[in-house]
Amino acid sequence: MSELNKATKWQGIYRGVSFEIVNWRDGRSWNYYLIMPLAQLPDESYWLDEPTNIHSTGYEYFGAESHPILASVESHCGWTLYERIDINNYRKIRIGCDYGHLFDENQSYRVEDIEQDARMSIDSLWECIPNLKVNCQTTGNWYDVSGGDFVDDIFYSHEGGDLRVGWGWKRLPEAAS
Repeated sequence: MSELNKATKWQGIYRGVSFEIVNWRDGRSWNYYLIMPLAQLPDESYWLDEPTNIHSTGYEYFGAESHPILASVESHCGWTLYERIDINNYRKIRIGCDYGHLFDENQSYRVEDIEQDARMSIDSLWECIPNLKVNCQTTGNWYDVSGGDFVDDIFYSHEGGDLRVGWGWKRLPEAAS
């Protein structure tokens, strides 16, 4: 049997941005990724058209550093992945970084450490792109952040109205006047 890569994955949403944390086969290799549907971003310039780098294996890949705004978003030792995902014309990008640098060699990380870094990157993303859109849990539509409220890191638009009680739903706080 061929050697398979084993990975453990955690997923979350912070400030309306999805992220993934992956711990690879040996328990010491870590990555985290920010995942953004194109509808969340201000324009289509974030969908890079051409691969910008060629790996020594000949694999072409995109570098987040090719987009001036994405390049300015803070990460752990720089972004090492930019991936375009297009499933039935639902397009999203995934940018990621790794913990395989010389600096990381003798470090011991826990998932909580990586999550803290991912959240720092999302805070930086909001600083660099303050007009990100957020997806409403009830309507499924994209809104400016001023069009609703976050409840436990999940966005609910004002348009979504009251939420059913029961099933973990709660009434939204009234919008500030």
